[in-house]
This record gives sequence, structure tokens and C-alpha cells, in this order.
Amino acid sequence: MRRSIWTIRRTMIAVVLVVSLALAAAFNYLWMPRITTVMVEAQSSEVERQLDVIIDALLPFLLSRQYGAIHETLTSIKARNVNWVDVRLVDANGRQLYPLQQVDLSPSPQTIRLQREISMRGSSAGRIEAVVDISAHLARLAEETERLGRAATAAILLLMTLVTVTIDRMVIHRVKLLGDAADQMAQGNFTAKVPDSRADEVGHLTDSFSAMRQQIAQQTSALKAARQEAEAALQAKSQFLARMSHEIRTPLNGVIPVAALLSEADMDPVHKQQVEIIKESGKALLSIVDDILDLSKFEEGRLELQKEPVSIKGLIVGVVRILSISAEKKGLKLRAEIAGDLHNASIVGDEDRLRQVLINLAGNAIKFTQNGSVTIKADPGKVGQMNCVTFSVCDTGIGIAVEDHDRIFERFEQAEGGRNRRFGGSGLGLAISQSLIEAHGSQIDVTSTPGQGSTFSFSLVGQILQDTKLVQPLKQSECAPVLDSFSGARALIVDDNATNRFVAKAIMKRMGFEVDLAENGFEAVQTVGQTSYDVVLMDMHMPQMDGLEATRRIRAMDGPQKGVRIIALSASVLSEDLRKCENAGMDGFVAKPLSAMDLRAALTV
Repeated sequence: MRRSIWTIRRTMIAVVLVVSLALAAAFNYLWMPRITTVMVEAQSSEVERQLDVIIDALLPFLLSRQYGAIHETLTSIKARNVNWVDVRLVDANGRQLYPLQQVDLSPSPQTIRLQREISMRGSSAGRIEAVVDISAHLARLAEETERLGRAATAAILLLMTLVTVTIDRMVIHRVKLLGDAADQMAQGNFTAKVPDSRADEVGHLTDSFSAMRQQIAQQTSALKAARQEAEAALQAKSQFLARMSHEIRTPLNGVIPVAALLSEADMDPVHKQQVEIIKESGKALLSIVDDILDLSKFEEGRLELQKEPVSIKGLIVGVVRILSISAEKKGLKLRAEIAGDLHNASIVGDEDRLRQVLINLAGNAIKFTQNGSVTIKADPGKVGQMNCVTFSVCDTGIGIAVEDHDRIFERFEQAEGGRNRRFGGSGLGLAISQSLIEAHGSQIDVTSTPGQGSTFSFSLVGQILQDTKLVQPLKQSECAPVLDSFSGARALIVDDNATNRFVAKAIMKRMGFEVDLAENGFEAVQTVGQTSYDVVLMDMHMPQMDGLEATRRIRAMDGPQKGVRIIALSASVLSEDLRKCENAGMDGFVAKPLSAMDLRAALTV
């Protein structure tokens, strides 16, 4: 989390400085003019009082027309008041009596000019005017005001500083200690220093934080103990799974080879494809068993690798052959790109383990890619002075966030974590693949951008051998012949599993049905609405729309198709499932795995 440079402490200091400067400016630019105005008014009142005294003294002289006495009196007054710039006396006729010469009495910014009428018995006897210089008073006032302003600013600054220090000690410093303790707690340290408890708001916060921290520490300790117990239980489970997987592997070793022998025998294409399904299903089960065994071997540290030449082209094209159906089902392009120098080359390694890794990486790429392509590549390269072959699986899928790049290689982890896990998976594949590649002396690297796809790659260092192995092209499946029984009837098989569809189709075609296929309930509803069928075999559990909802929608249609015979297919045979099928409007129920006898019995009831 990015923190601002404007901490509370820095903000308080800035506020103190701004407030102090603002008060100082307000004092200088607001109070100084006001004080000057008050002083000028006071000086004007004093001069007016003195003029009244002078008028009382001059009035007898004016009445007796003793102009010499008037001149001496005003000259004396002017001499005693050194700040009086000038004085002028005018009689009732406007004649200037003092001084004898005309003078300019225009005031300056630092002088005040006052005049008073001289009246006697209600009539004017003249007027007197005075110009007083107050510059000395203003200068002294400015000096004293400046001194007072500095003192006031210092006092304000000191007061604000004391307030800031008090707030810092009582609040900011203690809150910072709490924040540091919280950061340490996030890193697993539950002993960081916290503020002393006091009877105030921060003290209450400290007590609450300490109680919370203690609870979290206890819970963390309990979780660690529980995790240790879970890991011990997992270890015991791994050992158990290893033993059980070995027991399951034993009969598979008989199923797969026999299926391989049958596939080489002279038989029609349909039978050959059925044998291939047996063989591939056995291999799929064997792959699961191998993952379980590998996991137990990794935990016990006894995994052994075979070191033999592996055809690079044969390895990659074989993986493409195995995963081609899965890619075609999603409408993806599954490609192999092998550098020219590597088409007839081999590298030393464990072929089965490398195939297992590439199948896992490419299978994940297909699973997490909705449209576009998946490419398996092999390129020559160098690691230091050693030659190497870099295998890469590139896709145009959903991508992986950078923070998840390491986590996806942990056991039971997926990039999508605790969300809806809509892509499924156990979370073991990448962990096992990484361990297998590490056993080959390398590691799997990932580069990815969310929304733009991912690339998983690893490099095998060693001598690159040239050979002449050729890879056989992919075989295309053919449809089984139609038998006579139920000849002319039309059936729709609805199942999201390709193998289940194939088995059901083979059985129905042997019985004489013309067969159409659908992968989910949506397709089933649309197909039944467009084509007339005699029977619909409906799987109960499918993505997007299950068989129960699809049956309800078919029964709600207008027209004869609403009465089509619908037989439920399910691996679950609970009485509750049978009631659900009956309530949805289905006419029969057949349990998986399917058999021709069970289907015939359901169709003839």
C-alpha cells in the first residue's frame, strides 16, 4: 500500500507555520492601519482642544484690534509646539491677519490640518487654521507595533508548537506505534511494542488492538498446529494411496496390453475403435494412478527416472494425437511446431515422464482456453556452453496474474483459488510436472498476461542425437454398421461425455436405430424441436442445462414432439434420483455403465 508523504506530524507542522504566518500578516496588514487611524484621531482631538484655548485667548485681541498682540501670541504658540508646521488667522472679511505673508497650508500624508471658526454672539469673527506634523508619532508607533508584532508572532508560534507537541505525544506518536505493530503483526511478529495504556481514546484503541493481536496469535498458533496435524494425516494418506494405487495398477497392466493386442488384430473399424476406447480409457485411469504414485514417491524421495533417447517429434506429435479430440471438442487448433533441426533428433530423458508433463501442460492450456489455439513447440538453444532443447506450450487462453505464477506450482493450488473453480482439476498436475522436470535438472517457467494467454516452457540440457524415427499420422474413426433390430427408428443421445455418447451410439446402432448426438440440454431441446424422434436417451447431469430441465422443456412444447419417449441415463441409482426423473416427465431409467440388454429392456416396456 502506497503511503502519502503528508503524515499527520508533517501536516500539523505545516498547519502551525501557516497559521502563525497568517496571524502575523493579519496583524501587520489589518491592525497597523487601524492603530494609525486611532492615533491620528487622537492627535486631531488634541489639536482641536488647543485651538479652542487659542481662540479664547485671541478673541479679546480681535475685538480690540490689537494685531500686534495677536501676532506675538500666535508666534509664541507656534514656537512652543514644534510639530506645528504652520498657523493661519483670517478675520471675518477673509483678510489674513497671521502670518503677514500668504503660505501654502496643504497637508502631507504625515500631517493633519484643522480649522476652527471664531464666533462671537452668533456672528463670525474669523477662523484659525493649523497644520500639525505627526511623522514622529507615526514612526514611534510603527516601531512599537513592529516590536509587538514580533512578540505576538513568537508567542503564537510557541503556543502552536506546544499544541503540536502535545498532540504528537498524546495521539500521533502512539498511533504510529500501533501502525508499526500492525505491520509487524502482518509479517508474523506478535511482540512488537505498543503504546502504554491510558484512560483516553487512544488507550482504548491500544487495549482493543492488544486483545485482537493476542487472539490472532492464538489462532495462528492453533492453525499451525492444525496444519502440522493435517500434513501428518496427508502423509499417512499418501502412503495409503500409494499402496492402493499399486493394487489398482496391477489389473490395469493386464487390461491395457490386451487392448493393445486386440487393436493390432484383423477386425472391422468399429471393433477396432471400441478396442481403442478400452485402451485409451485404461491409459486415462493409469494416468490417474501414476499421479497418485508419483505424489507418494515425491514425498518419500524415491522417484527414479529412465535415461534413454527420446524422439522429439514422436514425443510432441504423440501428445497432439492424445489431446486432439479434447481440442476439437472446444473448437481449438492444436498445433505442433518443431524446429527443422529437431525433426529427426532425440534427447536423453524419461519419455513417459516427459509425455506426462507435456500432456499436463497442454491439457491445462486446452482447459483454460476458450477460443484460439494451443501450440506445442520444440526449439534448439543454449544453456551456458551446453546444447539444449526448449519445449514450450503456448495458448491464447485466460492468462495468469503475475502474483499467481509461483502459487500455481504448489500442491492443491490453482490460479483461481477459492472462486467458483469452474475449470475443475485437483491442483496436483503442475506440482507433479514441476517435480518431474526438476528431476531432469531443469524447471518449468511461465510467462503470462491476463486475457492474452500463457506460455509454459522448460529446457532439457544434453547431447542432441539425430535419428530417423517417423511419426505415424492420426487415424480417423468410422461409424458402426446398422443392424436390423429396431430398424428405421430414430434416437437422440444426449450426454456431455464423448465416450458415453460413443458407447450409447454403438449400442443403439447395433439395435437398428438411426442416431443423432447432442452434448447438453440446450442442444437436446433445440434438436427435438426441429426433428422427430422415437426415443431420447437423456443424461441427468450435464453443464449449462441438465437432463431434468431439458425434459421439462420438451414436455412443455407444442406439437407431437412433446410426447417423445425419454429414457434417463445416470451413474447414480438412488431412489431420490428415480423420483426426480419421474417428476420431470421421463419414461424410463437406465443406470451406467450401459448395456444393450438394459437399454432394450427400457425401450420395450
